[in-house]
Amino acid sequence: YGAFWLSFAALFIPGFGIIFGSKTGPSGTALAWYLVGWTIITGILMLGSFRTNGATAAVFVLLFLTFLLLAIGAFSNQAAGDGFTRIGGYVGIVTAIVAWYTALAGILAGVSSGKINLPVMPMA
Repeated sequence: YGAFWLSFAALFIPGFGIIFGSKTGPSGTALAWYLVGWTIITGILMLGSFRTNGATAAVFVLLFLTFLLLAIGAFSNQAAGDGFTRIGGYVGIVTAIVAWYTALAGILAGVSSGKINLPVMPMA
């Protein structure tokens, strides 16, 4: 997902010369299709996450919903704080919190030789 952030930034930095939609950045429809691509990738990874644990699966389910809501908002040409785009932003914040918890659970289990185990709901 580092590639997402790098490529997303490149869409809006004029020096990269990426022009699809307008000279100031991507059109709403172009951005929506970009987000659909990431929604599909996340959906595929989400399916695989169901064989890990509930915490990791929750991260991917929430991230899938975030991308989906943001894509719908972009197709609707909604501004950053309106409608589906706003809801997608809030779901993205929840995604970050769940991801931080999941990362903390993994780090604590690793550095404590398994003595500190936060609940992650094993599914496999």
